Amino acid sequence: MTVEKLAQVLNADILTCAEDKDKQVTGCYVCDLLSLAMSKVRAGDAWITVQTNINIAAVAVLTDAACVVVAEGMHIEDSVTAKAGSEGVTIIKTQMSAFDAAMEIGKLL
Repeated sequence: MTVEKLAQVLNADILTCAEDKDKQVTGCYVCDLLSLAMSKVRAGDAWITVQTNINIAAVAVLTDAACVVVAEGMHIEDSVTAKAGSEGVTIIKTQMSAFDAAMEIGKLL
């Protein structure tokens, strides 16, 4: 599945790197603890979190996540989206809970 398809299914907005909408999503990981996400997110995963600080970009880069899915409609500062965009990290934002987003992704994988 592509990031674009994922955004459609989650009724989400692509906030950064919209030009990478054809990137493939091959898995999913749900976690809000950044240090744990750093060791568990696999390349190609959609990482679902409610974290919105600038460190989500660093974790996504380190793990080669396909995208970061910010759940619960959490507010993301412009400085975070700017940093993520400059690092090539795709962030999408959904109003869904992390659980519901993971369930929808699971149906597609």
